Amino acid sequence: MGPLAFARGADTWQLVADVEFDKHGTSYDRRVSEIFHARGVVVEDGAFATGEISFHSAHCFHTAGANRTITARMVLATTYFRDGVRVVPAPTMVSGDWQKFIPGAQPGEVVATDHNPVIG
Repeated sequence: MGPLAFARGADTWQLVADVEFDKHGTSYDRRVSEIFHARGVVVEDGAFATGEISFHSAHCFHTAGANRTITARMVLATTYFRDGVRVVPAPTMVSGDWQKFIPGAQPGEVVATDHNPVIG
């Protein structure tokens, strides 16, 4: 079902920060794989047991392989960030999906939406 995979090391994302993202092809994935292989980065992609969860930083480089089954992959994700955080000037999430997670917020604006309430 394409298990969640993590590149070992909290700073591995920096190795590929300058790789140009291609939302329509696989060149980004190939280049990241090449760089990680060349630098000896270990990628953990073992299956999760039912009910097992992962807590990780958004900076932790992670991905999921293709779902080669007929069963839908179900994911529940929660993101926490400090009060007053702003949307980055040029969001890069695939196909503008970032707008689904912070609807109504624009680049440079404080994130405070119905989906992202400030809790005290």
